[in-house]
Amino acid sequence: MKTLTHRFTVLAALLVSFSALAGAEPTAIRVMSANISSGNKQSYDPGEGIRIFQGLHPDVVMIQEFNYGDNSKKTIDAFVASTFGKDFQYFREGEATDQIPNGVISRFPIVESGEWADEMMPNRDFAYARLDIPGKKDLWAISVHLHSKKLDVRAYEATRLADLIQTKIPAGDYVVLGGDFNLTSRTDSIIQTLAPAVSEKAAPTDLDGLTTTNMNKKKNYDWVLTDADLAQYQVPVKFAGTALSFPTGFIFSSETFPNLDAVKPIQKSDSDAPGMQHYPVIKDFAVPAL
Repeated sequence: MKTLTHRFTVLAALLVSFSALAGAEPTAIRVMSANISSGNKQSYDPGEGIRIFQGLHPDVVMIQEFNYGDNSKKTIDAFVASTFGKDFQYFREGEATDQIPNGVISRFPIVESGEWADEMMPNRDFAYARLDIPGKKDLWAISVHLHSKKLDVRAYEATRLADLIQTKIPAGDYVVLGGDFNLTSRTDSIIQTLAPAVSEKAAPTDLDGLTTTNMNKKKNYDWVLTDADLAQYQVPVKFAGTALSFPTGFIFSSETFPNLDAVKPIQKSDSDAPGMQHYPVIKDFAVPAL
């Protein structure tokens, strides 16, 4: 009788757990690739990039050229808290040679972080953070800034990234890779090299349907790629107070956005600031707590 009672107790607990899981709302996660520094020092000091972050409300940012003030821990702590919120955490490359460091900023707890060496670049590496999102699976966010000119260097970087993702990250976890890839086309061979690890179902677009992300709207510099596990939960990017909906992700420009009241405190001129060469890329996900 004791054994039977125990079995019923275990079964009841499992049913309660299943019911709670089945009724739980999926976790909304907005990810952003952001090389939106401005001015002549590749930093966020001038403020335009800060306003764009504040208006778009990302949950996870793969940030490039992560410079602000004197770059001390105290200063970067204050930058993250004031720009995103006091509950946000971050990882920023910290080696002395990291002149334009990559980083990850997250509203979810960071349980592991670091940088994987990019032997081809003297002033940054590949930054990663393992994020404790609701459920048993973690989300790994990787922020990169590939070589701007040499094709063979980018090819090497892509091969190394694909290998690192496949060997360093547990197969059951989610992965998002974002950053400035410095590509001209969405059919670049580097995307094929990365495809066994991360890819995109369809290209994000701007308000005009373009998929380019640099200021003259001719090149596909900036990307957000995911593994297949995360890709299945992608949802349209929407903005409260507007009818806008972007099923494959959104490339944001303050100059063309039709309702800046919906993305305060962004100003119309922010995306055209001196020294800002990129538009941010946004993708939204609704991830069940599996």
